[in-house]
Amino acid sequence: MAADRETSVGVLYDYFRASDDEAVAKLMAVTDGGPVVCAGDSPVEDAVDGKGIDPPVVLGQVVSFALDVPWEPNLVGERLIWPDGAAEDREYEGPWVVVLSDRTRDVLAEIPDDQLPGLAER
Repeated sequence: MAADRETSVGVLYDYFRASDDEAVAKLMAVTDGGPVVCAGDSPVEDAVDGKGIDPPVVLGQVVSFALDVPWEPNLVGERLIWPDGAAEDREYEGPWVVVLSDRTRDVLAEIPDDQLPGLAER
């Protein structure tokens, strides 16, 4: 999952793991729409503040490097899951949560540790 929130300097991203869409909705209710990664006690254990690492571009580039394929805008395959109706509201500016495709999850999980420095360098 990637939770996006806009600030005066751009969009910030938290990446976290959730069991399903309902768990995301509950988490967003508890955090009043985020951020998910908080100073002190975080409401979820598996969360990281990704700052400006957006799913389609920056994370997509990592996935393209790991797969050794050209980058394309839909490589990550994100799907908006929260809040309900945000996809239809062209005025809505966030926060929102997208789920990353299983393929993206699997590619990232399968990167061997010894390849991480090279991917980060690229």
